[in-house]
Amino acid sequence: MKRVGEVKMYDHARSFGFIQEWRHHGTEAFFHISHVVDRTILQLGDVVTFEMAPNPKRPGQMMAVNVSLSKRDEVADTTKTTNAADAVNAPKPEVRP
Repeated sequence: MKRVGEVKMYDHARSFGFIQEWRHHGTEAFFHISHVVDRTILQLGDVVTFEMAPNPKRPGQMMAVNVSLSKRDEVADTTKTTNAADAVNAPKPEVRP
């Protein structure tokens, strides 16, 4: 299943980073450059799609694989909410007469 998130940290010297997933607020996924499609150099704030798979170096933990750069406008805004309750409970903009 493809997931969408934003690069929150990337260490160029060590070739790894973390993606904050949009659907699961606060959930971070580890990734390594070897799992980035076309070895694209990712930057802080880049929007990416990815899949989760078991981390071979850390049994019992998951990591992001098949990570690919996406354009922010190609990703639907609906991916930012976990469910309808989140959308209903979101703060409403103030309306002035």
